[in-house]
Amino acid sequence: MKKINRKSFFGATVAIAIALALIMPMSIAIVNETTTQPVAIRNQVKEYKMIKPLVKNSRSDNILVSYTPGDDIIPGITKDAFGYTVVTWTNKQDTVTWNMGIAYSATPTDPYTWAGWIVALTGTTMLYSSDTAFVIGPDPDDYTGLFGVNMYYDTLQVGYYEIPNILDDPSLWLFYYWSGVADDPTYATIEDHGYYYEPYYDRWGAVNMYIYHWNDLGYDVQDCPMYYLTDSVGGGCTMFFDAQSHLWTAPAKDPAMAMLPDWFHLAWEYHNATTDTDQIVWKKIDSAVEADIEFTPYQEYVADGKNPEIAAYEEDSEYYVAIVYVDGTDVKCIYSADDGETWSAPVTVATGSYPALCAIGTDLYCAYVDGGDLFLKISDDGGANWGTAEQINDNPGTVSAEENGVDIHPAGIVWVDTRDGEKEIYFAALAGVNNPPDTPTIQGEKKLKVNKEFEFTFTATDPDGDQVFYYIEWGDNNTVVWDGPHDSGVPLKLKHTWTTKDQFTIRCKAKDTNDYESDWAELKVSTPRTRFMAFRFLDYFPNAFPFLRLIFGF
Repeated sequence: MKKINRKSFFGATVAIAIALALIMPMSIAIVNETTTQPVAIRNQVKEYKMIKPLVKNSRSDNILVSYTPGDDIIPGITKDAFGYTVVTWTNKQDTVTWNMGIAYSATPTDPYTWAGWIVALTGTTMLYSSDTAFVIGPDPDDYTGLFGVNMYYDTLQVGYYEIPNILDDPSLWLFYYWSGVADDPTYATIEDHGYYYEPYYDRWGAVNMYIYHWNDLGYDVQDCPMYYLTDSVGGGCTMFFDAQSHLWTAPAKDPAMAMLPDWFHLAWEYHNATTDTDQIVWKKIDSAVEADIEFTPYQEYVADGKNPEIAAYEEDSEYYVAIVYVDGTDVKCIYSADDGETWSAPVTVATGSYPALCAIGTDLYCAYVDGGDLFLKISDDGGANWGTAEQINDNPGTVSAEENGVDIHPAGIVWVDTRDGEKEIYFAALAGVNNPPDTPTIQGEKKLKVNKEFEFTFTATDPDGDQVFYYIEWGDNNTVVWDGPHDSGVPLKLKHTWTTKDQFTIRCKAKDTNDYESDWAELKVSTPRTRFMAFRFLDYFPNAFPFLRLIFGF
């Protein structure tokens, strides 16, 4: 199916929005106040058990990170602001006892440094599909830290959690679930740096995907794809579900996300019962155009296949997107060099199944399972060509071929392995990988005065310890172009003066000595506008209304 014509699309959107406003107010952007899921309810950590490292072979590149009773499945990997590699999974102790597993290490190639927890919550015995990402908002007051999602499989609810510091006692971690019922929950996923704005209710927050049976507001969509934007600081959540009016995308399976600085891409598997074909759905969500997953003008079937994974990156102000998926017995790739406007013909990556994909700098890393082994291939041209396969597991034939059994990240690769008799999570570093600097922090005053110099502090840390350069936009058409090099983690202090009254957005990104760039960081600042006439009155009558001067500081 071709993409929706934008001109006709927007005309249709306005008409639909007006009609829905008359029938079901606020049914396009579903928010807390109007749905059956109105409140984020705090859950409590029931118990937590420490996982200590079990080193079976200290010389091996494959490191066991889970080592818990029962089967460990659905691994995910990320890296936090403090440089810890963090791995999560679902621990199925028995048929009714499913808990969250999490392990971390500052030096993940050293097997003796790993530690972790098995965390059980009150109100559920079947905590499923825990996935964690590192998120950072553009404002210093926004949430920064690990933000995770999961499903309460037994009570039919979906939830999220926040871990500002992985070294904190798990009793201090914040777990929440959304009230109301999420019938038949099947998937929950999140990716790094997914902190965005949605205009319907003027919210910033972390974005994630769920798939469950949406049966509300007159709709009944089985295995409905949706995304949540959770403003955990300001409170509230906006949820967008795909009601199927533009592209038939449900029943949906195996969602994936790829984040860019101001918008993000989604992909999932859809089974077309009419043609008995599995298809890959792609959508792009740009809130400056349309935030709703249903009405976005950027959506189409991009390939026939299953188990998609998606990645995106920026190079020289161009945006590249790639999707890997399974077609028969092959892992294939389609790619776009124009942010999804056009897509390539399928390219065969390798024979295999259940791929995982990530972008590291401008290289694409694809992992996949073939014959009980885990392999890795790299593309340095956006997905058009793929290099020689490298086997990751050092114990042949033990990698479990299962959905979401592999995850890959600049911090490394994790997978489900059966070499010890049960399903366990193993980790391996990616040889020769250069990690981009972490997203910088910006510190300084937000309320400014015109024609007065203010100092701001910019700090970026490179995971590899490389020196960094800073690119800074002051928001008034003045720019600092790649100041540096500076040592990793050492603050850079710069001063700037604004000469007009307005609101400005300071933006900063960092790159390392290998030209790998971080994501943008933002800080909104403002210079005061003209005072109200009431305060001008005070200038002419300095002794009048002393209580107003006390309150407003004039």
